[in-house]
Amino acid sequence: MSLSLKQVFGKIIFIAGCLYSAVYLLSCCTPYISSEIWSGFTFLALGFPILLAIMLLWFLIVIIFYRKFTWIFLLIIFAGSKNIFSTIAFNAPKDFVQKKQDDAIRVLSWNVRDFIDSQKANDTPGSIRSKMMAFIQQSDADVLCLQDFQEHTSKDFLSCINDISQKLNYPYHYFSKDLEVQLYYAYLQYGTIIFSRYPIVDSGRTVYFKNKISESIAFADIKKGNDTVRFFNTHLQSMYLGLQMTEEAMADVFIKDELDFLTKNLDKYSRLKHYDKQHIKQAEIAKAALNKSKHPFIFCADLNSVPSSYTYHILRKGLQDVFIKKGFGIEATYSEISPTLRIDVVFADKNIQPLQYYSPRFLASDHYPVIVDIKIKKE
Repeated sequence: MSLSLKQVFGKIIFIAGCLYSAVYLLSCCTPYISSEIWSGFTFLALGFPILLAIMLLWFLIVIIFYRKFTWIFLLIIFAGSKNIFSTIAFNAPKDFVQKKQDDAIRVLSWNVRDFIDSQKANDTPGSIRSKMMAFIQQSDADVLCLQDFQEHTSKDFLSCINDISQKLNYPYHYFSKDLEVQLYYAYLQYGTIIFSRYPIVDSGRTVYFKNKISESIAFADIKKGNDTVRFFNTHLQSMYLGLQMTEEAMADVFIKDELDFLTKNLDKYSRLKHYDKQHIKQAEIAKAALNKSKHPFIFCADLNSVPSSYTYHILRKGLQDVFIKKGFGIEATYSEISPTLRIDVVFADKNIQPLQYYSPRFLASDHYPVIVDIKIKKE
């Protein structure tokens, strides 16, 4: 008995759906299998939210036209539960409450993109730097964890450290100073920095790669009353996806360690594969540092990796993602490329209680700021 055109078309659609489901199942493996084994997991992790959305659409088609297979495809969807519950926060949307609880600690984590421009000549009321400083003041955070931070020492530059410490009332800070170099226009220091309104009683850093420029994982033990909390702050390796290898770029001190690789690998595909593997190595080093903490801790980072990545799951293991606990939906923290890129995170250990999460669409850096309120659990 020959099949009708409608039946043939239905079988083709079903086979296509099955093939697509196999791709989705591969993307469900990204928390468990390193991209060092197969680089395809890098791209499956990046695309997981879109792959999930298409899978849900296919599931609706199955319910309507292939009902007897509903349970099979429902199980396939939930094979990605580890990624689903790391990517999407299933909480009711809530407005951020500006007034802090008495026992709360407010933390602002932000990749400030070198503070844009700290030249005195460009310091006008409407400048981006002025807006960033005003935002920090308005946030009323107790602790600032800033990544991609630069301090220029020169008569022509403002001191970001002095302005934040003195004008914004953050008397304590620890600066990792991962790069220090005398340029023709200023003495430059670069790294991650932690500012605090409470005393810092201990601090230090763990370097990822010796003899290579990258922001280390910095920590500061901050004492509030009788409690001490350790704050970690880091920025995993930048991927230079949009970097064109011009003469000016090749003279940039920040990429001198990456120059050979970048000049030989101009495409984004190669750079993504390479730096994703670097991130995994960094995550393993960072996780070892977190495990050594003798205090309740908060981990703030620009991971340059998404929640469905192997990197994210190395670091999150045993910890709370404050966005997942208190945020809503899917919320990007990086303003470019895709609305699904939540690459900035705040993790808390089991002794910390997350209270609220807020990432306003304040576009000054290429990253949105992340503000969280937390408190220490009492026994």
